[in-house]
Parts: sequence; C-alpha cells; structure tokens
Amino acid sequence: MSELQSVLELSTVHRFNDLVNKKKLFEKIAELLIIDSELTLLRVLDCLNARERLGSTYIGKGVAIPHCKLNVDVVQAVILILDEKIKYSDDNEQQVDIIFALLVPEQNSDQHLHLLSSIARLCENDSWLDGIRALKSEKEIMEYIHNTKSTMVNV
Repeated sequence: MSELQSVLELSTVHRFNDLVNKKKLFEKIAELLIIDSELTLLRVLDCLNARERLGSTYIGKGVAIPHCKLNVDVVQAVILILDEKIKYSDDNEQQVDIIFALLVPEQNSDQHLHLLSSIARLCENDSWLDGIRALKSEKEIMEYIHNTKSTMVNV
C-alpha cells in the first residue's frame, strides 16, 4: 500500500460542484480536515493560508497540494475533485480541479516530504489525472486511488 493510500478512506474523498474560488475552497478544506479533531476551523484555515503565502502549492496540470504542519498525531488528508476548475493564484492564471490537502504532524517532516513527493509523482501521469477527473462518485475515486499501481505512488 502506498503512503497516499494509507492516509485515505472513503470519508476523505469528495466531489464538489459549488466551490467557486480559492477562499471557499480553503474554507471547505479546513472544515473537512477538522472532522474528528480538536482543531478549530480558524486554526487550520490560518495555517493553510500562512503556508500558501510562503509560495503557491499549485503543482501544475490543474492540481494543488495545500498543506501545513500542525500539532496532530497522524497525517490527515482530503482529496477534492471539482466539477469546474477555479482560479488558484492571483499573479497568474493557475486553475485547479484536483486538490490533495494535508495536515501533517509538526515533528515528522520525513513523512510529510515523502507524501508530497508521492502525490506529485502520481500527478505527473496525464492519463491518471484524466481518469480521476472522469469519475462521478467518491466511492469510484477511492477505488481508483486504491487500484493505482503502488509503484506509481510509492516513494
């Protein structure tokens, strides 16, 4: 099992058709990441925005990996697939429709870096991205990710 597959479950995969901008996207990400957590929406939102101010988490091909380090015990992840791309950056025309959002433990930088690398490598594959975009349900997306060859996503 890949690192990405190990931090995902059906409840962490979402399709949306009503997120219209980056602000709403980050609010939804924070809302999803605090489920079953003692973290507050504002704390997660502030952390995600602070990380984004350091540099865009857009990685190309319509994909972004917003992430930040917080006092959590294990990596928390959500995947959002948008029906329509939204503008992700003010300084250019970056548009996203696939978002891998992560909260990672402050003390475990290695796992964080491996997971980011794993996701970035997976997203280099245009046919994989096309496949995930074509899926209509969260269950299909989850099965697609779990059926992805582990060599594609392992570090």
